Amino acid sequence: ATNYISRGRALARLQLPLGDFRKLCIFKSIYPRQPTTKNLPSGRNKTYYLAKDIQFLAHEPLLATLRALRAHRRKLRRARARGESAAVLRALSRDAPRYSLDAIVRERYPTF
Repeated sequence: ATNYISRGRALARLQLPLGDFRKLCIFKSIYPRQPTTKNLPSGRNKTYYLAKDIQFLAHEPLLATLRALRAHRRKLRRARARGESAAVLRALSRDAPRYSLDAIVRERYPTF
């Protein structure tokens, strides 16, 4: 029996916003699946993913970086709203977390 998980539940499990989840799915080439009618979890008009794929994403190192980026965006937004000086804003934007896709490219194309 194949286990499916809805997109909403996957977002909650990975603690990611929809945009970052979609980005991560594209990077890791994980696509929604159409469950068979007998294996259909709750609700018909939902997007389903294999639970194994979501579990695979949960151990992805890029996930931590995406969460750190989200936290950094919140810090920057908060500083702008407080009217911080330009130097503080510059320092904040300079220290933004960066991610590279080298490992993902190597994983997908080992003999490139």
